[in-house]
Amino acid sequence: GDHAVRQGRLGDSAFLVASGLYSCQVDGREVRQFAPWSAFGEVTLCARFTERVHACLPQGTSMERLEEAIRNCRTRQADVVCIEPGEIYEVPCEVITAAFDISPRIFENIFQKVQERFLETIAF
Repeated sequence: GDHAVRQGRLGDSAFLVASGLYSCQVDGREVRQFAPWSAFGEVTLCARFTERVHACLPQGTSMERLEEAIRNCRTRQADVVCIEPGEIYEVPCEVITAAFDISPRIFENIFQKVQERFLETIAF
């Protein structure tokens, strides 16, 4: 199928699945699927907001270790491939940054939903 994102490329947007089914593949192995109302690409975006991420993590998390770990997350950590035709919406970093500036609570709410995937990706 067509690639929505490619592993190893720089990322500066997140995606929302409106319809269809998408396979998330790390090194060619499927690790999850995204159905309608799912989002992906948020790990790369979270990596742009180190201080905000640190504030959302458990107390005592080392800022140094966090910075080192998320440097690697500025590139896409997986391929996302369409397996059932559908539609996705791309949300550019600038839009998300503007929303975070208006209300820091937006970041906290989004990060709460993706924290498990983010921590799995930076694996420290």
